[in-house]
Amino acid sequence: MKIIYNLLILIVLIQNIFTQEHSDSLKYFELPQIDIIGRNTDIINRIPGSIFILKEEKLKLINPASGNEVLKKVAGLNIVDEEGMGLRMNLGIRGMDPDRSRSVLVLEDGIPVALAPYGEPELYYSPPIDRMSGIEIVKGSGSILFGPQTLTGIVNYLTPDPPKQKTTVLQLSGGDHGLFFGKLGFGTSYKNVGLQINAFRKQADNIGVLKFRITDFNAKFKLAAGINSTFGIKIGVYNESSNSTYVGITQSMYNNSEYFPVMPQNDNLDVKRYTASVSHNINLSSNLNLITTAYGYTTERAWRRQDFSRTRAGNTTEVWGDTNVTGGAIYMRSTNSTQDRRFLVGGVEPRFFTLINLEKLKMNLISVSGIIGKKHLKKDTTVQNPMQNPERLLLMK
Repeated sequence: MKIIYNLLILIVLIQNIFTQEHSDSLKYFELPQIDIIGRNTDIINRIPGSIFILKEEKLKLINPASGNEVLKKVAGLNIVDEEGMGLRMNLGIRGMDPDRSRSVLVLEDGIPVALAPYGEPELYYSPPIDRMSGIEIVKGSGSILFGPQTLTGIVNYLTPDPPKQKTTVLQLSGGDHGLFFGKLGFGTSYKNVGLQINAFRKQADNIGVLKFRITDFNAKFKLAAGINSTFGIKIGVYNESSNSTYVGITQSMYNNSEYFPVMPQNDNLDVKRYTASVSHNINLSSNLNLITTAYGYTTERAWRRQDFSRTRAGNTTEVWGDTNVTGGAIYMRSTNSTQDRRFLVGGVEPRFFTLINLEKLKMNLISVSGIIGKKHLKKDTTVQNPMQNPERLLLMK
């Protein structure tokens, strides 16, 4: 509540700064980000492969509970729900394994979101659909220009740009089982400056067996430095805590149509993500455009999991399922493992866009320099801690 209160004060102060009258000639600010397809519909016919574009109007009409709900509507995409709220997307394109979306490049405003795009491309964080204004999807060879892990395609989430007129958004919703969603947003533009701020809180006590708490903050700042040059700054903070687990029901449990609560009640996953990027767009000529993006992000993942076995073990605390069937039971142990990882990723990516006319043939050429200055740091520790009082620990939140 303290964070929301401080945010309300910040928005009131910002509104006082931008109380001057807007100019009718002011154009809609567009952040100089890397759009996979962009706003030029003519380029769609020139991109190899299959393309899907979801615009803001359609996204508002769908009003999805998670990003998975949107992606399930796209032909050729295979989404496997893990916990029901899309916290960790499992996406496969054209028959590829969807586990942790390893074969798909997932971007937000053209910037990777994986733990480490080259070394560990698994998705333990999915961009929240609650603050998106659109999605671009490319399936096939047209995705090769935009980074690693493009074996099957790209999913690029788009966040809203600063609006032309001052806009404040407050959205509140709730439901059974402690479900709550609250979103506060503010955006404005004045002369050559634009600002967009969004913050939301999302939580539930038991959606099925899932309990989670998510706090997200995202801000965009734009500055038009002349007619042909634009600067953009974007920052983001994401904090999640959930009882995510790798323990699931066995085949015999499923066949018996039995309902089981969270078997490892002490399992907990904390994900913290901090992002920052600076972008610059300059029109060097009528046919030559340079977009440069420098970005960095850190992802911290701390996962505490109670150990378990599919066979009888000496340090068992609880048994779930049918012990008379081979592989039909899960034996929870009196030890737990903690896996803490921290990833640091940074990059600088300049791109040249040009249009060349060869008699009657027009071609859009993109010269990509790639990503340089990338740093990846991983801290991975596994600790085995005997539970002094496993019965008490299983009752802890």
